[in-house]
Amino acid sequence: MLGRIASLGRIASILGRATSMNTVLKQFFTRTVSIMTIALLANPFTLVVYAADKDSVELLLTEHILAKKIWDVKGKQFVDKKQLTEKIHASNYVLLGETHDNPMHHQYQAWVIDTLSTRRPNAAVAFEMISNIQGKAIEEQKISSSGALISLLNQYEAGWKYEQHYKPVFDSVIKAGYSLHPANFDRNTLFDIVKKGEEHAPQAIKALLNKNAMNKTYKAVMTKEIEEAHCGMANAKMISAMMLGQRVRDAVMSLALVNNRKHQTAILIAGSGHVRNDRGVPVYLQIEDKSASILSIGFIEVNQDADTVETYAAYWKREQLPFDYVWFTARVDRPDPCEEMRRHMQKKQAINS
Repeated sequence: MLGRIASLGRIASILGRATSMNTVLKQFFTRTVSIMTIALLANPFTLVVYAADKDSVELLLTEHILAKKIWDVKGKQFVDKKQLTEKIHASNYVLLGETHDNPMHHQYQAWVIDTLSTRRPNAAVAFEMISNIQGKAIEEQKISSSGALISLLNQYEAGWKYEQHYKPVFDSVIKAGYSLHPANFDRNTLFDIVKKGEEHAPQAIKALLNKNAMNKTYKAVMTKEIEEAHCGMANAKMISAMMLGQRVRDAVMSLALVNNRKHQTAILIAGSGHVRNDRGVPVYLQIEDKSASILSIGFIEVNQDADTVETYAAYWKREQLPFDYVWFTARVDRPDPCEEMRRHMQKKQAINS
């Protein structure tokens, strides 16, 4: 399933329940369901079923030749942690792109925060996994432990597995004394924007989107990627909605960082599709904060038949990987979602025939 973009959720759930475009779009913003979840959140190697139903995940290819190696994209060479550390300390914005259910990605994110805290006493950490509504609740309380934070976040319907996936990152943020911030809209707000159109976004978001308007080439590339990511089953209306949802979220994440530049460093925890430097959050940051130093790190899962950096760049349909650094990791064992979709569709056809 190489060359596909990761989607998170259970495919059968949406196929069995979605009866209208509105239903599809609402499920699109619920993290625990559906193939229609926005398609550009993680890496582009596989369309995946979210492995979060298990209490633990199995890592594959831990001995892969690239696993644990760090690639300097511009320098075209492998570097060690010490070299990466210097780049982290020198950056105003540090963007950490993950595959959401991979525990190695969260361990490495925690390492980045721990490393930064040795020299930077003040930093802000914004999370794609925390909505604006959850953020307001955090502001009203003094959070002293990851357990208290997770308990608070779980009071809201978000769909993220905070305890299972993000506890190591939360632990590091709280230990460092860094502030936590939302970097996402709640799903109802996002659904409303996508349903009504870009012109119904908040003024600050709309203004930023206008500064980074899509051209025909950008739109064509995004359309093809979303089609492939959804096994050819996303129609034009759905693709348009997903495209707008992706852009809105990139803009929201960018403003979450810019608004916290009073700190020495602003860090983003998000899916790797959001931190790609050719069209994700870095592009918006360059518009809003032209003089800032931006560092984008993509944590990328290895594949069995891919043992060269060039192969991974081809998966992303680029001559070079769209990050400043790529940290290769073992991959999570997941079912093949397209195969599950085919079986489900066959079952539905049999019932209806």
